[in-house]
Amino acid sequence: MRDISQYLLVKRMAATAFVAFTNISPVRLIKEARGFVMQEQQLDSGGIKYFSKNRINTRSRDENGKLIFRDVSGTFLLTKLITPTAHLFLTKDSSEFVTDGLGRLLYRIRKDASTLHLTSGEMKVVVTGLLNDVGGRLVIRRSTVRNKRQEATVSYQTEFLDHLYTEAAKDDAHVHSFAFELFDKTKERLLLNASLNREGKFSFYDGELELFIRGFVEKATHIVKKREDILQNRARSEETGRINPIRITFDEPVFEKPAAIRAFLTTISKIRHGEFTIFHRNPYLHVSFFDFFDGSEYELFVDSAESILVVPQFGSTTPSLFRFCQKIFENFQEGIVSDDLTTVRMAVK
Repeated sequence: MRDISQYLLVKRMAATAFVAFTNISPVRLIKEARGFVMQEQQLDSGGIKYFSKNRINTRSRDENGKLIFRDVSGTFLLTKLITPTAHLFLTKDSSEFVTDGLGRLLYRIRKDASTLHLTSGEMKVVVTGLLNDVGGRLVIRRSTVRNKRQEATVSYQTEFLDHLYTEAAKDDAHVHSFAFELFDKTKERLLLNASLNREGKFSFYDGELELFIRGFVEKATHIVKKREDILQNRARSEETGRINPIRITFDEPVFEKPAAIRAFLTTISKIRHGEFTIFHRNPYLHVSFFDFFDGSEYELFVDSAESILVVPQFGSTTPSLFRFCQKIFENFQEGIVSDDLTTVRMAVK
């Protein structure tokens, strides 16, 4: 915590945080990121403060027809979290730097790092756990829910987290983000004023910084790390050909709906740097998906009404598989990732 306090200088300065999982040194990944000029400063407590500068194409032209660029600069802190392979990227700079500076940097290192994303359900678990830990009272200041057509609805203050999720479910929507204030039991002392969204953006506005990091960000990191662990080492074995499939299971028989297959294919068609090939649709959907970014490939089988079987092929990477599952959760249906040991046994036979 000393490195974070040292970077923020004052305990209550607003900050934005992201988390990335990687088995490779994040310092090396930052140095290898294209398009960024970096200066680093080692802090006494072990973290590293970076000054970052990159150039953005505005997609506009001047009177002579030349492209107009703008420079985006700012600082961020890189420090290790308690959760294994998890690293915190935290900045006190403007929203422009959050989006076009640090956000673009995390996108550039995505080949070797998985940026934390949350499902709507995981967001609720994180904040409910935080509330139970401190025994306080929660007020939702502002929230955004999105339906399957990505139409957003903005809501305002409510004192009940369950009410927010119940209303979202009525509209067949997911909670995308919410800002909240956490008070002590008397509701007289503010413990934390913060927000989070499904894209893994954590914002700190006021309150106890240690509660924000240890009770909030670290709790979310631990939850998502369990999913990331399941996705480790899934590539088909080059020596034996053995497969290591996973299954994405939904909480309802979604594929009983006639339009579900089309919706699923539309979802994967919109994944950047990827393409898919349909082998057949009946009696079950069989699709091959290829990730151009790092060469990962998966065989996809919709072999039941409530789940999808994903069979990673040779050279498939964990970050690619992590991104793929997240796109399914965000744009099709939220689900649970698990081993598919039955398929493995059948393949071995």
